[in-house]
Amino acid sequence: MSRPLLARLLILGMAGTMLSPLPAFAKHASSSSSTSDSSDPVVARVNGDSIHRSDVTAVLRQITPQGQQPSKADIQKLYPHIIDDLIARKLAYQEAVREGLQNSPEVRREQAMANQQIVEQAFFAKVGSPAVTDEKLHQAYDEASKTSQEEVHARHILVKTEDEAKDIIKQLDSGDDFQKLAKEKSIDKDNAKDGGDLGFFTKGNLDPAFTDAAFALQPGKYTEAPVKTQFGYDVIQLVEKRQAKPPAFDEAKGQLRSQVAQRAIKQRLQELAKTAKIELYNADGSPLQRPAPGAASDTGAAPAAPTGSAPASGSAPSGAAPLQLPQTQTNP
Repeated sequence: MSRPLLARLLILGMAGTMLSPLPAFAKHASSSSSTSDSSDPVVARVNGDSIHRSDVTAVLRQITPQGQQPSKADIQKLYPHIIDDLIARKLAYQEAVREGLQNSPEVRREQAMANQQIVEQAFFAKVGSPAVTDEKLHQAYDEASKTSQEEVHARHILVKTEDEAKDIIKQLDSGDDFQKLAKEKSIDKDNAKDGGDLGFFTKGNLDPAFTDAAFALQPGKYTEAPVKTQFGYDVIQLVEKRQAKPPAFDEAKGQLRSQVAQRAIKQRLQELAKTAKIELYNADGSPLQRPAPGAASDTGAAPAAPTGSAPASGSAPSGAAPLQLPQTQTNP
């Protein structure tokens, strides 16, 4: 792991001065004012300002892929590079303060937003993490497994123009072999060599226009008109339809953890919205005439939770989507 970690840090380079530690690191790394030298020694000083071992640890955690632990050899190799990066950040910060940049309206606004996001993530983690228990994960798995998704096995021939696709359909109508034409004419070279075979996929995996056309076919049939997608024009042949087999619990566990946490966060936000005083305005400042989030309505719709990037167990939910199991994804 030494080379990837080192490369990752070197790629960050001076851009690291614009990176703020993730909230998850904050609870592990103590500030210089609250940690004694014996437990968190000083590793460098810049114009009298201290850089502590906990600062190095925070950067190391930031550049280490989730679920991995750096070896002692990794740490020894990365240590001087991390120190150099932290010194560069400290120099930039000191000069910015000397120039008074911290008092600019833009910086103050960004600081307020960053502080709010950090506190938000702490709230999401506090609510979401305790909800993720083995019992809840197994319940979520059983719930999602009952909702079986249909999946299809299809082939396709991708070309650049509609006229090319129409010509291929004429050749198929004349009895030409689909797989042979895919090998000869498809510009999707990744699967053209396999006769355009895409394997099995569900509706959420590919371009909506493509999946709508594929799922509308009967086995053995092909599209009678070109299907326009973001990649060009497709001719699609359906091979087989079946109900998707759910993945094993261990394979789905990671995604289920996130979904269970999001569900708990959403429920808590709905409770807060019911008792909150929420006032809405248009972009011009005039009152907005519609129910506020969490207010009672004829439909009884629940308020949408805010979105945001956070640790898997602390992400803000984006909606009330049912629990889903991960599916194998294929990209035509």
